[in-house]
Amino acid sequence: MKKSYRILIINWQDIMNPLSGGAEVHLFEIFSRLSDRYEIYLLCDSFEGAEPEETIDGIHIHRRGLRNTFNFIVPSSFKELNRRYNFDLVIEDLNKIPFFGRFYIPTKRLGIVHHLFGRVIYQETDLLSGTYVYFTERLIPKFYRDIPMVCVSKSTAEELIGMGIPEKNIYVVYNGVDFEKYRPVKKSESPLIVSVGRIKKYKRLDVLIDAMRILKSKNTKVRLEI
Repeated sequence: MKKSYRILIINWQDIMNPLSGGAEVHLFEIFSRLSDRYEIYLLCDSFEGAEPEETIDGIHIHRRGLRNTFNFIVPSSFKELNRRYNFDLVIEDLNKIPFFGRFYIPTKRLGIVHHLFGRVIYQETDLLSGTYVYFTERLIPKFYRDIPMVCVSKSTAEELIGMGIPEKNIYVVYNGVDFEKYRPVKKSESPLIVSVGRIKKYKRLDVLIDAMRILKSKNTKVRLEI
């Protein structure tokens, strides 16, 4: 099939970044599978030793700026790339702060939202940075209410609706599982809860640990592995 439809994704990082996480896995798992039908491009920040441009799994990566300045150079970087490729669709991956693409992206847009920080961000960073993230999130309803928004969970969808995003523009698409890598194993003899991921304050592992205390107080034989 001829690849004529060009899609640009704007995301903070790519899969090779040492700080990459679930958002980058999600991005590459989905769009690498679409790269045989569409031309897929990624605009992201750079890191030490990274090439400014390379192709991984069919995704053409363009690295610009650094982690702490990336959102400020996105508008000029987008204009540079759009002159070269003339994109048909731009996807903003909002897993940190919004890029406010409506001010400089003339073509169709779509948003992907994994989660919202809300006030929890103040537990993770300093007051100034936390306030910046918090208030840019509060602007999402004003500047993203007129485009499709894809969420990975019902809880995130409900948060967006509560903020003012029209429900008709929200689509819940759950994260998938690669069954070639992750296969069911024998069930544990006693109840077992496993948490897989980075240990960060905003991920609220303390809630899970508190829940374990409640279960233990009821003499429930359950084990937690982090």
